[in-house]
Amino acid sequence: MANKKTTRIKEKSASSALPADQSRELEMILDRLQVQDPQGKTLDGYLQSLRTVLSSNEGIVVVLLERLSKQPSRVGFRVFSALGDLFRGKDFRRAVKQAGYRFRQAGFAADPEAVGAREATLIPSEVRQPIARMAFLSEEKLWLLAIVVADEPGRILFSLMVQNPMRFLELKATEISLRNYRQFLQETAENYSCRFHELPIWHAARLVFDVLQFGREAGSPENMRMARKFLAPFYDPERRPYVYELMPELKEPFRHQGEIDLTALLSDLVPDALPFSKQDLTPFWERIHDVEHSILVVPPAVKEERVRAIMDEAADRLCSDKTAELLQRYFEEQTMLYKLSGKDDLARSAWITAQLLRGREKPSANPVIVKLIGWSCYHHWPEEFNQDRSAGREAFHQSASGLVIPGPGPLRYESDQ
Repeated sequence: MANKKTTRIKEKSASSALPADQSRELEMILDRLQVQDPQGKTLDGYLQSLRTVLSSNEGIVVVLLERLSKQPSRVGFRVFSALGDLFRGKDFRRAVKQAGYRFRQAGFAADPEAVGAREATLIPSEVRQPIARMAFLSEEKLWLLAIVVADEPGRILFSLMVQNPMRFLELKATEISLRNYRQFLQETAENYSCRFHELPIWHAARLVFDVLQFGREAGSPENMRMARKFLAPFYDPERRPYVYELMPELKEPFRHQGEIDLTALLSDLVPDALPFSKQDLTPFWERIHDVEHSILVVPPAVKEERVRAIMDEAADRLCSDKTAELLQRYFEEQTMLYKLSGKDDLARSAWITAQLLRGREKPSANPVIVKLIGWSCYHHWPEEFNQDRSAGREAFHQSASGLVIPGPGPLRYESDQ
């Protein structure tokens, strides 16, 4: 009886070191693990998702391994084996070593040095499961997706380079060993100051096929055929993207427009890659220019109204359902990367944006689409805008009639009045 009481006190002490929200998340994980079958088909998938979700939450993992190792079980040992290499710090390594000792005392073959080496080996050499990892190269504004699949007698690495948003740049297919794959990830992370995040293979396959759908094909035709051949078994077009397992769906996204920091989100985009080209926008911009430089004396409010009408027309004419879907998928993927990187504020902002784009109402009624067109106008004709820093506001660019790009929050057409 005394031992049980002591155990409960220690468990409470370990959990209390976490913030309240992380403590709740920990308890939810433990509750779900209690009903898992160590030989069940769902456990592998859950462990992969758990590894991804906790990749930026070292504190939760430390307490989770401590709790599981103090009450050892086959499921707990599987979790220990799956998460024991997530972080490299001394405190985490010490926690892994202590947990491994407890599992060995309970009869499980836990070698803390072997668990710690998983970051180097990625997966045991005899395992032939596919691996998918993705990184955001912030300076280059690129996604890099690295997928390894088995191909007798070796493995193939598919490396996909995507320019935001969703512009296909390059696809390579290379025979590779796990050792060279590890070296590829390490050198890329060091050279580009980025971090790779593990993804479910079904989602990685979907991303490849989505990029193929939206952008021109890149790389050799043979590489494209190989990618389709090897990834098709994992591709399920009816399954929703992985981000829907990480973020709660919003029932009324329009109520959250004011939370969007579109200025920050746009900083991770390449303007030339937006689906609103200078050629397509020129007829509308010439009309806006005529309004702003009219020789007639026109009240600013009237100018503003006319510019707004032209921008709305541009949105309705240029933004097809496929374009809206492309932008939606981009912001869904970017939400996932922000979330896995621990950038919760940006993840929330991108998620609201993606949810707004899910609606297929008239494009001119969608503040995100209209503002992206406005931002494209600024990119194509920067000389027509002047930068303003009003008190208490972020930097923005404003045209003569009051068109503000990009500005904080939902789209507004603001004048000096």
